[in-house]
Amino acid sequence: MSSTAEISEDKGSHIWTLLPTFDPAVDNVKEYIEKVKFIDTICPKKDRPMLAPRLAMLCRGTAWGQVKNLDSAQLVDPDNGVKNLLAALSTWEESTEMKTYEQFEKAVYKTVQKSDESSMSFVNRLQVAMD
Repeated sequence: MSSTAEISEDKGSHIWTLLPTFDPAVDNVKEYIEKVKFIDTICPKKDRPMLAPRLAMLCRGTAWGQVKNLDSAQLVDPDNGVKNLLAALSTWEESTEMKTYEQFEKAVYKTVQKSDESSMSFVNRLQVAMD
């Protein structure tokens, strides 16, 4: 076997060490989706059928409950496996967006500047409410 073949095989096997885990109780779903989409673009063709199943096995908690019942044929599809996995996890992205809207609404509509309060104090309270 030539050294070039060994290097290309090594690159394919190293991708599996890059796969992120996902636990909705701990992880940021948007960051997870960005990582998965990035890995999907760099995954070698020969490894694509196993990418979504491996990502599914790295799901934890309720996310695992969502993906464990997916049809294996949907996951091993080299072109749409990752899309199918992310579609199954899409409810987590929606719930994250709702939390963001709730924080924004709380900060903007429930934080009112008091008549005797300085503008700087109000801005500081508004920043705290946004966090």
